[in-house]
Amino acid sequence: MTSDLRRRPRRRLLVAALVMSVVASHPSVAGAASPPSTTPATTPATTPATTPAIEVVSEPFPDDAVAQGATFKVVGDGWPAGQLVQLEVCGSEARSGTSDCAVDAAQIVSTGTDGTFQARLAVVIPPSPCPCVIRAFSQSSTDVATTPVEIPGAPNEHPGDGDIIAPALRRLEVEQVELTGSDTFATWWGAPAKRTLEFELVNTGTVAVNDVSITLTAGPVDDPNGFIPPVKVDRVEVGERRSFSVPIEFPAMSFGDQMVRGTVNGTSQPTTFSAETTTHPWLLIIVPIVLVVQLLLLLLRNLARRRLHTPADDADTGPNAVPDDALICVIEVAEPDPDGDPDEPGTRHRTLVLQSIQAVQQLVLDSLQVDEIGEPVPGQIVINTITVLADAQAQVGASYHACDALCDWIEAQFTDSEHPDTRALTLRRHVSPGGNTSPSAASGMGMVPLSVMVRAPHVRAFAS
Repeated sequence: MTSDLRRRPRRRLLVAALVMSVVASHPSVAGAASPPSTTPATTPATTPATTPAIEVVSEPFPDDAVAQGATFKVVGDGWPAGQLVQLEVCGSEARSGTSDCAVDAAQIVSTGTDGTFQARLAVVIPPSPCPCVIRAFSQSSTDVATTPVEIPGAPNEHPGDGDIIAPALRRLEVEQVELTGSDTFATWWGAPAKRTLEFELVNTGTVAVNDVSITLTAGPVDDPNGFIPPVKVDRVEVGERRSFSVPIEFPAMSFGDQMVRGTVNGTSQPTTFSAETTTHPWLLIIVPIVLVVQLLLLLLRNLARRRLHTPADDADTGPNAVPDDALICVIEVAEPDPDGDPDEPGTRHRTLVLQSIQAVQQLVLDSLQVDEIGEPVPGQIVINTITVLADAQAQVGASYHACDALCDWIEAQFTDSEHPDTRALTLRRHVSPGGNTSPSAASGMGMVPLSVMVRAPHVRAFAS
């Protein structure tokens, strides 16, 4: 008797456990047993922080009614920094892509540096019946995230209402992607690099696709974020293939590998593609290098000249630095007349034409000789006029400087001499026709300008 009483509580506990398991497993019984929910069926994002996710944090709708201007407050996390994200209210869980979504009420937001964003999205009834979601997708990548929402007054579709039809597949594939073109002469100097993006768009889905938008960005391969105007496509039939050529311009001074990245929006899933090219402003690199090398070579040459320079080089800068016959000198002299009366010696005048610098120098030295008491040496000639002309057959620059050097030497000899007739000298300098004329000098007088004298071919005929 006692053992039976002990077994009854155990049997009652076993029966109660079986009843509770049946109630929990049956949906209708569980729904009847649970209290009604007063909050919208919003599911917080449970994806990791590194996976793009969104969450609706709006308050529940009052009395299950959509007020005018009501919005969902949407927050996102785990998105790439600096991207544009489009938010849409969609029906049928967005299984058919954009056709299930209220595109007219969509919002576009930008993610922050930490990959988060906040936005408000208008509460509208989507074109497809619920179950409804808010879909977020990046305009420059394939990142997509959804979160379920409840929209009061929106039609609902339940399994078993009719034949289950596979959702329409809106899919566009991009083929034959290529960047054509090459650098020009202007690009070598740093001008913008121009290319042409060529690609083919193929509808591989089950229905035609309308209002397709192709967003494009361009720049270095590690960060192609430069803006390119998007390409709009009105309608692409099933199986249709369409070619596109889009002009692309990379910024000025672009260097190295460049990329164009595109995203096809308006399909069940966004499609991304990319193409690469290279550009180099070679002249901006080569020209400075050449100039630097040239400056270094000039510097090395000057240093070598200074080290190889000797005092003997300075001495070789006078009239003898050019060929001895580079100048022609016309000299008027006075000398004793050997045919005159010995008791009363006379003087005769001669004109000498010398084409030897050394001969002119020797003639000058001979005319300035004096004896012990400072008197002219007997029988010595007296130079009245010296005209120095540059030889047209020599280098004009060298002969011109030699002419000046010889005249300076003659002036110095007569100035330093104690000969009593030095003041009688007249010195003239001339260059060949078409050159510059140097002024003439008279001993003991100021500088007197002269006109250019043309050296005639028969100038030697005046020599005695």
